Amino acid sequence: MPTHNPKVFISYSHDSAEHRERILAFAKRLRDEGIDCRIDREYEDEPPAKGWPLWMLDSLDWAEFVLVICTETYYQRFRGHAKQGTGKGVKWEGAIITQELYDNELHNLKYVPVLFESTHQPHIPEPLRPTDFYLATTDEGYQKLYRRITKQKRYKPQPPGKIRMLPSDSEPAGFVTKPASPQAGTPTHHSTTSVNQSGDRNASIGGNVSESTIQSGDGNAAVSNIKNSTVNVTIYQSPKTKDPNSIPFMAELLGGFVQRPKEFDALIELLLNENRSAPVAITAALRGAGGFGKTTLARAICHDERIRKAFADGILWVTLGENPTNLLGNVEDLIFTLEGQRPGFTNLQAAANRLKELLAERHILLVIDDVWNNAHLTPFLQGGERCAYLITTRNSDTLPAQTKQIKVDAMELGEAVAMLVTEIHQSEQHNEKLQTLAKRLGEWPLLLKLVNGTLRERIQTTNADLMAALNYVNRALDKRGLTFFDVRNAEARHQAVALTMGVSLELLNDHERARYNELAVFPEDVEIPLPTLEKYWGLDDFDTEALCTRLMQMSLLFSYDSVTQRIRLHDIVRQFLIGQQSDQMPMLHQKLLDSNRPVAPSPHLPVWSALPDNDPYFWEHLALHLTEAGRGDELVATVKDWRYLAQKTLLRKSFAVESDLLLAEAVAPDDDPLKILR
Repeated sequence: MPTHNPKVFISYSHDSAEHRERILAFAKRLRDEGIDCRIDREYEDEPPAKGWPLWMLDSLDWAEFVLVICTETYYQRFRGHAKQGTGKGVKWEGAIITQELYDNELHNLKYVPVLFESTHQPHIPEPLRPTDFYLATTDEGYQKLYRRITKQKRYKPQPPGKIRMLPSDSEPAGFVTKPASPQAGTPTHHSTTSVNQSGDRNASIGGNVSESTIQSGDGNAAVSNIKNSTVNVTIYQSPKTKDPNSIPFMAELLGGFVQRPKEFDALIELLLNENRSAPVAITAALRGAGGFGKTTLARAICHDERIRKAFADGILWVTLGENPTNLLGNVEDLIFTLEGQRPGFTNLQAAANRLKELLAERHILLVIDDVWNNAHLTPFLQGGERCAYLITTRNSDTLPAQTKQIKVDAMELGEAVAMLVTEIHQSEQHNEKLQTLAKRLGEWPLLLKLVNGTLRERIQTTNADLMAALNYVNRALDKRGLTFFDVRNAEARHQAVALTMGVSLELLNDHERARYNELAVFPEDVEIPLPTLEKYWGLDDFDTEALCTRLMQMSLLFSYDSVTQRIRLHDIVRQFLIGQQSDQMPMLHQKLLDSNRPVAPSPHLPVWSALPDNDPYFWEHLALHLTEAGRGDELVATVKDWRYLAQKTLLRKSFAVESDLLLAEAVAPDDDPLKILR
């Protein structure tokens, strides 16, 4: 925190009377917030005694920061392109600034480009382009600028921890000296998060457990108790290696959960017997349109103590999506969870048979999430008479006969309000406005979560209260024309997503919005590794994590695991992003490929055989991206390279190689001998 009032001079051009008023309002805000700000408006009635040239020179010397308001007019005058006799002030200041940067060999902490419109970025003078610019008309841009001027850093590194002791040559192999750690399964941290309840329903929190809490153990968070006013979260330390005798539990928890008694209790009744003490061997399904909270409800069910007790041999989870690329790998993941090893099956049926053997005598609940095709279900429906299945899907046609279905629709009003105020303090005076907004959003969980992120962002970054944030959201929705809509109408839902996403995306700056739009390139239901994003976005690891954290805080991501370093988009949000830039998608696939392209061992060999073994994302999805980028010839050449085929077989098994060959065959020329490989 500065011990004095920072000195700031604003350099700008007199574009119009309106522009001058914006400058004056900007300077007034800075002065109101402790900045000693100087502009030429102080001498409107009488020019400075020393004359304008000396006053400008002295002001530039006096200032700790010079805010350069970049517009097209300013740029033309800074470069000396304006007509003779016009813009002499900017020409003079521009010459001084350019000379100083030249003398300092472009070292610059003083001259700061500031924009009032995002479209003015091309008008930043060339000598100032190496430094950061700030969009001062957005709350976030102004806050960042204010932090820089007042030297208030958002991130303050913690002191380094203790040096980890490594074994000496005299110690036994595998011995590492380290402090004693808690036993696996021992609680290492306990946190209570307050919740504001609306109405007479049990409205628990619907947001995410704080990052600091999640990282206390190894990140396995379980809601141990959901009450009317609190969510108690216990973090358990997990073993680093797989113990075949341990009880498997694969259901993640997205922080907390807004209780939905109607659907939740109906599902409990299906999965447990009349006494709620023993499991029922049944196939149940949560069916509903995208964004209605089927996956979140399924995860909450898995964390219910009654369910965990009844299915004493474990709870398994697999997510398929519209186009699962590696069903064999999905089955093998379950086998590994159950017996601690990967047998290395070469065909799907053999793996399914082994899964059947492992499930035969066990009380297990297997959740099969996001099913689009009945054929994709078959390898997983292999359990015995003690096994139960929970399927989430948008389409009842995908479900086996005799499946007990529960329809997941819009939330009840009290539940919807609870989701709107997740992690936000609210009182009775807000209830009417919250209920009106919830109805306006169709009581649809996806939109409620997005708007909750917007409300929290406004409150946290502008110090607005909840009423002001609600007014902002309603004005923004008015501007886009989102009125009350029928959530059961697919076309109306699609339009509502587009309008509501617009409100959320407005709070991102141009750079953040561009990076977020680029996420459309990744397949559905895929966890995206942050190292892949670093290269794709052109950011370092810290900035990549910071942006992902911000997107998660605004509810623009479906999930972000800071421990495994992976993010995931909601399917509907992904569809929206693709729809906004469908003509740009091949270019985005090109960018992803080029940014992650390895160095070939020889210029004569296909480059992709040089993929590192620890890049699971590209070993799994390379063929898809080559196809979507229009680089079919490169895909054909890659699958003909024995090095690539051998390594992929070793890492991902033959089933994954077969998938690549099928994609390559579809784009290969008619006379290509590729079929011989199959």
